[in-house]
Amino acid sequence: MYKIIFVLTGLLVGVSYGQEEKEQQKLPPLEMLPKNGEVKIIYELPEKVDYEVFNQNGELVTSGNGEFIDVTDFKSGNYFIKFNDQTRLYEKK
Repeated sequence: MYKIIFVLTGLLVGVSYGQEEKEQQKLPPLEMLPKNGEVKIIYELPEKVDYEVFNQNGELVTSGNGEFIDVTDFKSGNYFIKFNDQTRLYEKK
């Protein structure tokens, strides 16, 4: 089961549900539009968790606790997001 949440200026505008959990890994990050009109690229985690993000050289880029990771300022490349004993690959283009 996966969900896609579309957020505009902090308000929930739509939710879509699907059947296969593995489809969640194929979804692109969400784009959020704050009040100043700047687009934010957000990676959504399955729930509020402790996470760590490493670049392709194994260096820690950021860590925290939450359901969303702001990847807007990440440079192009591959990133590994670790949470709940899982590691997911995120490719920033």
